[in-house]
Amino acid sequence: MNLRTLDGTGVFSAQRPCVPMEKMRYISSRVETLAFPDGTSLLTNYKIWHNNLYAVAVYEPNVESDDYAPTHVTVQRFDRQPARDWRHLQQIKNDVCGPDWEAVELYPAQSRVVDLTNTTHLWVYRNRLDIGFEPPEEGFSVSVTTTPLS
Repeated sequence: MNLRTLDGTGVFSAQRPCVPMEKMRYISSRVETLAFPDGTSLLTNYKIWHNNLYAVAVYEPNVESDDYAPTHVTVQRFDRQPARDWRHLQQIKNDVCGPDWEAVELYPAQSRVVDLTNTTHLWVYRNRLDIGFEPPEEGFSVSVTTTPLS
């Protein structure tokens, strides 16, 4: 059984998203001051994007000349369910940052966990990261044979 092939779009994929998703639309820019318990504060600006399923905030890095400073992207579903469809997150990243940018999701040390809402956080870089796979060659396919476990 041939499960995965390189289709005509150049996208290596086994499936498509199960719930149709519209392209992200830019809504507005906002500026706010974040106050911390130690008395310090941070002025941050961000852009809001929406589509039929998600609300997205894009926080640009405060360092203008650092190509390695990540853009922080937060993703929330309007129905408050977890945002876990990889293809949706990939399309959101493409729509709000660009198709050539790369993103990571961090699973931090337990001492750094912040879990207040059902929000997915992506850190997006304009430069290629030294992790991940290389794209398959044209015509590449994978055949999988499964054997039942005893």
